[in-house]
Amino acid sequence: MQSCLGVYIDDNLIKYAKVSKEKDNYKIESSGTKFYEDINQAIKQIVVETNSSKIPISTNITGESYDYFSFYSGIKEKDLDKSLGMEFEMQCAEKGVNKDELERRNIYIIDQDNADQMIAINVSADKNTIEDEKSLFEKYMLGTIQPLPIGIMNLVKLDDDKNELIVNMEEKTTLTFCENGQINSIQEIETSISEALREITKRENSKTKAYEILKNITISSQDMDTLQDGNEYMDVVIPILFKMLNELKEKMSDFGRQIHKIYFTGTGIVINNVDMYFQDRLNDIQCDLIKPSFLDSQSLKIGIKDYIEVNSAISLAISGLSNDNKLNFAGKKGFKIQGLEITGLPAGKTPKVKSLKETAEEKLDAFEKLTLRLIILSIIFLITYTAITGTIYNNLADKSADATQKIADTQSSIATMAKTKTSIEYLTSEYDSIIAKLNSGTATNGTSTFRTNELNNFLTKLKSIIPTEVKLVSLENTEQRHIVIQARAAKYQQLGYFKALLEAETQEGSSYKSILSNVKASTGIRYHDDTLDEDYILITIEGDLTE
Repeated sequence: MQSCLGVYIDDNLIKYAKVSKEKDNYKIESSGTKFYEDINQAIKQIVVETNSSKIPISTNITGESYDYFSFYSGIKEKDLDKSLGMEFEMQCAEKGVNKDELERRNIYIIDQDNADQMIAINVSADKNTIEDEKSLFEKYMLGTIQPLPIGIMNLVKLDDDKNELIVNMEEKTTLTFCENGQINSIQEIETSISEALREITKRENSKTKAYEILKNITISSQDMDTLQDGNEYMDVVIPILFKMLNELKEKMSDFGRQIHKIYFTGTGIVINNVDMYFQDRLNDIQCDLIKPSFLDSQSLKIGIKDYIEVNSAISLAISGLSNDNKLNFAGKKGFKIQGLEITGLPAGKTPKVKSLKETAEEKLDAFEKLTLRLIILSIIFLITYTAITGTIYNNLADKSADATQKIADTQSSIATMAKTKTSIEYLTSEYDSIIAKLNSGTATNGTSTFRTNELNNFLTKLKSIIPTEVKLVSLENTEQRHIVIQARAAKYQQLGYFKALLEAETQEGSSYKSILSNVKASTGIRYHDDTLDEDYILITIEGDLTE
């Protein structure tokens, strides 16, 4: 059985949950909340109370940023990584941020609006912040640091045919938009439930008491905006929820698609009937609290509300039990998983195990001999059967994989040829004109000083690879074999992809070589085309003709 301790760290509040996993079944072993003045002491107490000193710990990253980059889905993995790195570098330069001070991770999703495109969701965070978080757990087995707005999806069964939204009302209020069963984007609104906690703490002079007061507030379904008996802090909570509602509506409008269902989680859901508050104002959208589905199949030691109160910690623990977490900022250092233990034996006593020699010297009766022979025959039969069926299955799997790969390659080739044909038809006249100008402009005393054949070959190759989204502004042969190209496009990744194609090696006869060598690109500059009323990015790419 594997176990992991999820620790969500908020402003002076820690939520924790120890989750175990056996096959595909999860179980919450222990959970709770703890306010702290000394965070190191609080973490130590939690580890001791949950007996988690020898199991991995998973926590949330703070101060992270989310960026989105679009790429052609047929691009090769190595070119994709190059293009994404170039995109991120250009964006950092544009924002005046030092990319070397940031740590980043990314995942890829299919663009729901264009099947030929995929979107890279890039998550970045300050390296110093990450090191500070690691130092909190240096005495323990830190296994995972990951962004909570994505990890919270562990607790929701998304619908493959609907648009859904997860609202996490923690110290920050984050919105996880999901489209047809996959993540679309992460957004954030300004108002958070922590504003209510701070105001109540200010009046009561106690964070713990303020939290308990928040848990005991009940919003009446009959009149959601009036003060109820026993709810003396309704005047604090209702205005904050109303601001959150308006900001939520604005973000959903910007999303541009109908939201069918909203899930609420985080500290805000300790307020009784908070989901009904939003439901009454979003009549056409179903509003529910997140409840981990596996809780239905286990006997609960405490009330369901106490479990969902620590949803954030539960989702982090489940992320820590995953074998393939591409958004883990804890690094590649491995950790051991808690193993099985022998229980039920008297203290200090261990059953004696007979040696092989002692076992062999014992005599067998006739029945035992017959049984042993049958077992041996059965084992031989199973080994033979397994070997034969395994070979057949592997052959079938290989054939199936080959067929699938050939189909994918064929479809990719068709798409590439269609794209190339369009590009060639669009740019033929432009490149022919450039060839004529270069040939006529470089002639001296009737003798051409320009390598006409090489230029023709270069331009022919250029026509075959240039993406349709990229337009040439100018092309110059400044000296010897040096080529200077100015190109423009609406997005950075289109220009990055074009640069990667120029320096990618392709087969020519029996050798491989790129179109240009020593390729360099300037930092892109954004302009506005008044004639077309559109923005574009202009970069200069330089390189030498390969021989």
